[in-house]
Amino acid sequence: MSKRNNKEPNENFAQSVSVVARVGGATFISILAGFIKLKMAAILLGPAGLGLIGLFQQLLTTFSAFFSFGLREVGTQQIASKRKTSSVSALELFLSDFKLMGIFLSFLGSIVTLVAGQLYFDYLQPSFSIGNDLIWLGFGVGLTIFSGVQQSILNGYRLTKQLALITLVGSILSALLASVFLAIMGDEAVVLYVVSSALVTFFLGAFYVQSIPEYSSRSR
Repeated sequence: MSKRNNKEPNENFAQSVSVVARVGGATFISILAGFIKLKMAAILLGPAGLGLIGLFQQLLTTFSAFFSFGLREVGTQQIASKRKTSSVSALELFLSDFKLMGIFLSFLGSIVTLVAGQLYFDYLQPSFSIGNDLIWLGFGVGLTIFSGVQQSILNGYRLTKQLALITLVGSILSALLASVFLAIMGDEAVVLYVVSSALVTFFLGAFYVQSIPEYSSRSR
């Protein structure tokens, strides 16, 4: 009995170290990939392009953070709790409602981004030609919000390896995709550069959520 009790803290400690190593390593590579991505933008676009990237990135971050309404944090807590205390059917019902709420907030955030962004550029930056960039920006806001829902589900299931892979693979693919956009389209790809991270994260999140055994069995 005493051996078992001594073994459990050691296993918990090893698990904690493993989680920290995964997340920390993925975060480090993500920062490095982000630096390379920004360096490519500086080379291809110059200071003016970097200024536009900063503006659109700030708009995307602000709108997606506001219209997520803390859904990611609440979802993680509720999923982890219901996995322990609720039946499978109750958990499935919550996940269904949770994803529907995520879809609703994604659409809401996208629409408000389009409207508010248009007002901003019409009245504060009338000389700036925005074109279709706001559509892509709204699309990016929606993807960012729903990516938070996907990561909340993975976090609720304590799938730290998959979350680390999203950070790691997503940062690398995002840097490659953004560089391709800039190389082909030049300064016309500024918003695509900003949205590339949300696009890659969304598809990776969808893949890993569907890879959860409980999801796989329900989709058959």
